[in-house]
Amino acid sequence: MKQHRNRLLSAVAVLLWLLAATASFAQQPPRGPQQTPEQRAQHMTEKMVNGLGLNDKQAQAVEEINLRYAQKIDEARRNPNASRTQKFDRIEELFRQKDNELKGVLTKEQFDRFKVKQDEKLNNMRNKMHQRAQNAPPPDQRAHNQSERMQQRLNLTPEQQQKAEQINLKYAKQAEELRNRQKDANRQDARKFAELRDQREQELRTLLTDEQKKRFDELKQQRLNHPPHRNGGGKPGKKGPQCPDRPGNGQPNPPRNGENNPNRGDW
Repeated sequence: MKQHRNRLLSAVAVLLWLLAATASFAQQPPRGPQQTPEQRAQHMTEKMVNGLGLNDKQAQAVEEINLRYAQKIDEARRNPNASRTQKFDRIEELFRQKDNELKGVLTKEQFDRFKVKQDEKLNNMRNKMHQRAQNAPPPDQRAHNQSERMQQRLNLTPEQQQKAEQINLKYAKQAEELRNRQKDANRQDARKFAELRDQREQELRTLLTDEQKKRFDELKQQRLNHPPHRNGGGKPGKKGPQCPDRPGNGQPNPPRNGENNPNRGDW
């Protein structure tokens, strides 16, 4: 039971981080510098050293593990040839591998404390996600917002925008239905969000001209390379930009730096 719960929390963590990291044309231009894998690994190692009381040998081993997996996860996230569901599976597997390596370095007491801290942060993140979802506008408004932003960024014709809004509405309704049953969530439900994003993107691309597809891909790659800051990660008081795929717009709440990143925030 505990193993199943940890696996679900891991899946939710992967999903929320991945959705934020792979948002595409719908978002505003990125703001500010993004932490490098090396910076994230260093931050996490410092938290683990202080929070778990690691000795020098453990600290050195943990630092190497954190850095190696931060780089692997960043590489997986930026892979332009992988779908969101493929990235979901790859990053989830990397998280599991990383936990197994950390388990070989930490004492049982330290590893148990590490997992407790992870679960606390992930549960807190999910609670915030549900709170934001309660204040979200209805699916038709989210679909309209998404379509307007597409029109602005891709210069859609009126006919394209109308069809895009129909597609966006269909997937906004499916995302809402999936989110409403998350109290009984399992890994399949968490992964389904990534699948919905992939399916939605594939349908939207059928509406686009070759030139629009090229612009679509350029904007998507920009988001992969420069995810926006959220409060808690960048400069104080500066919030990252909203996009139609975020809470209030049809998808789960993306993580904030320090709450859940490729190194799972502070832990």
